[in-house]
Amino acid sequence: MKKVLITGASGFLGTNLCIELVSRGYEVNAVVSKPESAKFLKNIEGVSISVSNILDAKKLKTLTVGMDVVINCAANTALYPTRSEKIRAVNITGVEHLIEACLENKVDRFIQVGTANSFGSGTLDNLGNESNPYEGARYGLDYIDSKYEAQNKILKAVKESGLDAVIVNPTFMIGPNDVKPSSGAMVLGIRDKKVPAYTSGGKNFVYVKDVTIGIANAIDLGKKGECYILGSHNLTYQAFFELTAKLAGVKPPKMKLPNAIALGFGRLNSGIAKLFNRPTAMSYEAMKLSTEIHYYSSDKAIRELNFPQTDIKIAVEEGLNWFKKHNY
Repeated sequence: MKKVLITGASGFLGTNLCIELVSRGYEVNAVVSKPESAKFLKNIEGVSISVSNILDAKKLKTLTVGMDVVINCAANTALYPTRSEKIRAVNITGVEHLIEACLENKVDRFIQVGTANSFGSGTLDNLGNESNPYEGARYGLDYIDSKYEAQNKILKAVKESGLDAVIVNPTFMIGPNDVKPSSGAMVLGIRDKKVPAYTSGGKNFVYVKDVTIGIANAIDLGKKGECYILGSHNLTYQAFFELTAKLAGVKPPKMKLPNAIALGFGRLNSGIAKLFNRPTAMSYEAMKLSTEIHYYSSDKAIRELNFPQTDIKIAVEEGLNWFKKHNY
């Protein structure tokens, strides 16, 4: 029985990944930053829980002793503030600590959960893939830049130090067990009629359980030093909002927000956030991303990791049902 250590285990992806790995017979040690964040993990039979911070290099080295696989789901995904040492510390320094720990303790495989944004996106006629060069620097976001920098550090360790690592790059995940909620906030916003309009952009949406299968398969099937985009459905925001609204039994947003107004609204929000020193989910950078098309292909993962492609309708339905069950 392989022993697997998962950092960031109490998050959306981490929780679902623990469920998938236990179902396959793996011995899972879930690492969480705070004891109270393990509320849902405690209900998963076969998962042991450790409390540690990804920035605690000494503790990480202790936790990785005897582990066959280490999977890093821990990340700071904040888009505001745009520049933050806290974001860089978790997404870069934390990864450096994990690289050191895996090399020192001779871990068989290290799997880093990156982001599809580490590769240039595309359109429906020319989808982005793992060969597309990075273009995220133009957004000026430490989240996107730091994930790309961490990816490069891992690939360098593969070449120079012999680290056995695979990087998976999910797109926008939807589904159950979104404790925070994270991406599910969009689903809840539509359900609760708090989204009055849609922007002109689009992105790739994926069922979170498909992502966990892709990661689990990467333990044995992933090729050392390779990256795999884990995505599924390329949809406009209008199409995704309409699908979600239909499944939630509410009317979808009817108004399309012109780009100029969306960007102006973002600038206003960023200004207010800076003035009052408080975060915002609708910063200028976030609104800019929402006015663009970010489509990807997962052909490589489908081919090499047997990565499934579940209908996104199922992901939305399960997400809605889970939120309802847990009184969100």
